[in-house]
Formats: sequence, structure tokens, C-alpha cells
Amino acid sequence: MSSAKEWLTAETDQPTRKLIRTEPWLSEHKSEKSDTIIKPEKGEIPEELLDNSRMKHSDRKVVSYIKPELWDNAKWSGTAYIWEATLGAPPLLMFMFENGEVGKQIFKDWRMRLGETDPEEKLRISIIRGISKNEPHNYRVVISANITEGQLFSKKQLVIINRNNLMTPTSSLNLETFIRYYEAAGAYYLAPAELDEVNRRIKPYTRRMIRKKNVSVRWAWEIGMNDPDIMGISPDDDPFIPENEKKPPIAEAMEFLRKLKR
Repeated sequence: MSSAKEWLTAETDQPTRKLIRTEPWLSEHKSEKSDTIIKPEKGEIPEELLDNSRMKHSDRKVVSYIKPELWDNAKWSGTAYIWEATLGAPPLLMFMFENGEVGKQIFKDWRMRLGETDPEEKLRISIIRGISKNEPHNYRVVISANITEGQLFSKKQLVIINRNNLMTPTSSLNLETFIRYYEAAGAYYLAPAELDEVNRRIKPYTRRMIRKKNVSVRWAWEIGMNDPDIMGISPDDDPFIPENEKKPPIAEAMEFLRKLKR
């Protein structure tokens, strides 16, 4: 197929059926009340919040759109992009799974919990660039949850379950093109796909896709201690830092992550 439009109209999955359920199947996954998404602030993390032995179970809240068993079985193996020949149409960002059927289940669950457009941007997608100064095209894709003020002040400690995938392309062309088309359209589609490793072919499941407006594209050196995208930084990273950045936020974050690792 030669264009994103053909991919989006292809019969790559079962016929669409009207969704009549108004509540998630599992009661514990009922959506949070709409609230303002928090932004990172400066400051040290209180020691008591880092000591789980001093934290009661009732002090902790888990925020997640990740079902670990599904993700373990799906085996997320990469990220791919499709776009139209001309600017204007939202591009397609695909999570490639070795087990495409389980990948479809992940997106079915998301559509139940988030809707077809994730209007409140509850699902956070981040692309972290510059994680290796020796491999300049490497980047990490991170899936997590956006945290609201209501969630932040409901408990002493929030636990955010995430998944991330390291991409090691030989060129930044595909990522740069996706970013350019996303910025032009102000939106993109998120969809599952199955990766056939033997034939090196990708089978997208566009009937499970979700339209989204926000994707966080960051340079690793910009990420500090209290930034939600610190989940996309590894203590073993050696991030690129511009020469004129004498006190990059990532320096303190890396020191903190390496301390935790020790």
C-alpha cells in the first residue's frame, strides 16, 4: 500500500461492531474524574516517600493503563510510522507486537477505558531523544499515565506503571517525518500492529486505533528530577548534552537514578 489513507481503510481486522457498553467491564478501571494535568516542579523528593518501609498500603495509589500480563504476552518489539504523501492528515504511530492478537486486546481495553479519541489525554506517550551521545539516532518510546491534581493530592505516593521500548535506527528520518506531520496536523493515530520477523512485514490493525492530540517529544537532557518522563531514562544512559548547557536538568536526574540503582 502506498499511503496512510489506504492503510486506514484496509480490511486488516474483523468488521467494526457498535459499542453499547458505557462502563468498563472491570469496576476497578472506572475512569478518574476529569482534572488538570500536573506539571513538573523543582525540589528534592522527601526521604519518607523513597522509603517504602515507612509507607502504609493506604498511603499509596497505583495509576496505570498498563495490564502487565497482556504486555508481557504481546511482546512489544518496536515502533513504526505511516504518513500521507502531503501534509495535513494525522500520521499513524504503531506499536509493533510479536503477538498481534494480544496487541489488539491491549488496544481494545484502551478504547473501552479511554474512548476512540482519549479526549482527556489520560494516556501519556513520550518519545525521548538523545539518550546516547554515541548513538545519536537512538530514542526511547514510553507509555504511561498523565497524572492529575486530584490524583496527586489523594495519596502520599503515586505508583505509575509504564512500559518503554528502545529504538536503535540508523537514521532519524522516520521519526523526524512523523514529528513534522504530527505538528502540521495537530493530531495522530495510535494503533497496534503485528511484526512478522521472518518476512520483515508489518500488519497494522487500524480498527483498534485511537486518535490523540498530544505526544511528548523531548531531548533527554531536558528531563529533570520531578519530570514524568524520567521513566524514560535509564541509569545506564549516556545522554547527549549541548555544550552550552552547564547545568542540564538530566544531570541531577541521572545522579538520583544511579543512587537508586546502587
